[in-house]
Amino acid sequence: MTSSRRATMSPEVLNMSPVRVSHRPPVRAEHVPVALHRFAAPTGPWPWSGGVTSDASAMLDLEDSVDSGMRDTAAEDDAPAQFGPDQWRAYPQSLFRNWTYHAVQRSGIHTWLNRKASVETAVYTLDVLRSGRFIPQPTLRGRELDKTLLWDFLNEPRPDALSLRCFFVADLTGSILQQLGTKFDIEPFFFSSAFNGISSRYQEDASAPNSDHLTIVLPFLRTIESSEFEQSSDKKDDSDYQLVMDLQSPLPLHSGKTLLLDQVSLHLIRHPDGATLISLHPDSDFWLTTSAQDMFRRVQMAGRGVYWGRLWKNTEDSTFMLLIMLWHALYAWDEAMDALFDSILYEEKRAMDKNDVAELEVTHELHNIRSALLLYNGLLKDFEHSIEFIRDHPNPALERASGELKAAKSRELLQRECHYLLTECKRLQGTKDMCSERVANAFDLIFRTLTLRDTVASQMQAWVTQQITYLTTVFLPPTFIATIFGMNLDKITEGGKGTLTEYLAIILPLIAGTLWLMLALQRHQQEPERSFLVHLLWPFRDLRMAIKMLWQPANGPIHKRLKRALNSRNGGNRPRGWSRVHQQLPSVAAKDRVSESASALPLADVVRAVRWRSREDGNDLVV
Repeated sequence: MTSSRRATMSPEVLNMSPVRVSHRPPVRAEHVPVALHRFAAPTGPWPWSGGVTSDASAMLDLEDSVDSGMRDTAAEDDAPAQFGPDQWRAYPQSLFRNWTYHAVQRSGIHTWLNRKASVETAVYTLDVLRSGRFIPQPTLRGRELDKTLLWDFLNEPRPDALSLRCFFVADLTGSILQQLGTKFDIEPFFFSSAFNGISSRYQEDASAPNSDHLTIVLPFLRTIESSEFEQSSDKKDDSDYQLVMDLQSPLPLHSGKTLLLDQVSLHLIRHPDGATLISLHPDSDFWLTTSAQDMFRRVQMAGRGVYWGRLWKNTEDSTFMLLIMLWHALYAWDEAMDALFDSILYEEKRAMDKNDVAELEVTHELHNIRSALLLYNGLLKDFEHSIEFIRDHPNPALERASGELKAAKSRELLQRECHYLLTECKRLQGTKDMCSERVANAFDLIFRTLTLRDTVASQMQAWVTQQITYLTTVFLPPTFIATIFGMNLDKITEGGKGTLTEYLAIILPLIAGTLWLMLALQRHQQEPERSFLVHLLWPFRDLRMAIKMLWQPANGPIHKRLKRALNSRNGGNRPRGWSRVHQQLPSVAAKDRVSESASALPLADVVRAVRWRSREDGNDLVV
């Protein structure tokens, strides 16, 4: 990890010359490009800088900082920090010389350094004693925070019974940022990641004896009322907040809920003489995120609970406070997944509505949900990685503060609690996967419905086309003959005009012959295995079958039983095709206890006996 770099301050540091660079938004970015994640931790040797050729001004800025008196020696790194009353105003360059003016401005920290305290600005303080008690301290508010109110409080000696002090900062200002960063030697990466919504987790000063710094910036999902979201959107202008079609845009649901991103920004300093936790919270009325006051109260409630109260009595490990914060994120995830699941069920219901299926609208809604699920998948993985990060980095100050046996027990408790959180995180992953599958199922239902609807429409169109073809076939011979009769044939025949009797005598045989040939061709197309000459005899075959059915009725009990058995076997449906009926006769006979001779009856006799009439044009059997 990149170690902290302390340096003496010079007038050039306090009065930095401006550099022409592009300004980042003054608020936390709504959309965070993937490329910004390279600036999530101090392991990157060039904080908030681009390519080598494109950042020549930053390199010159760094050289000017070195020449102006910033020294980089190991002796100064190991020496304790000595700050005057107002020397915190030079942060971050006073402690981290590689954070030049160019890097500070590009990361967005410079914009926050110029922010003044507002009515929402406050610092909520909560002390955790070694006995496990949670003691709230007076809240620091108002414009006095821009002066020395917080700085004087930070420099007051802590009681010996104090194990952990938590600061919940609402609507961070430049002076609060510099005072906290200077007092606790905080890497500026913590603030830049929090301002830009970059998921981050890293450990600092791991080589220091019995102490370290842990930073966790974790975006998570929460749900709010849509009416509250719409009212908050009215407060935002285009320069601060733009609702665009983006993966990280808030997702409105039909249930009256809106899903949006929140985040926990935590920096924990673990030290044998007492730990410190800093939690940053933007203006909750503006961004609809978790407020510092709400987080302060939730942590206080957790400390007063039975389970966590006993846990704090058995350990002095400040790392457990990070787990409490992550439990808050887990609760928010759970509520958001419930709201999202209800919305997916609503879209499925709309997709299955036979009377009114708004395919286009439902498809758009499902596409938005699917895009959001892709983002949530990455956020849940970051959640899981953050829990594993806490589990894999036990408190180095615990043995000196509590003893070896108590430290071992505390590490065991930490492993157990992290396991519980990981189990819940996997459950959320399962819920997210189920939501993805249900969205895919709804898409499949819509596409199949559209396909079926197109098939029915095509069949209807084919039926209409067939009727038109029949009409055309019927009227084609009369039209042809009428055309001939209307021709001037005086030079060919005497008189040249035909009578109505002659006209009918000609067209009626032509119509009959055309229909005969058309039906024969249709039957030949349905039964190509038979000769076309056989199909030409279809009127005689139909007449022969009708005569047989009229003069040879069969009403015996065995035929009735066969008919009843066939209907029962096929669920009341008519079996299509002679071959299927013939294949079913042996099993029907055995099931209905029909004699052996009945199953061996010829197919034609069985069908005739149970009053089946053959419609050979469709190869169907109709009662």
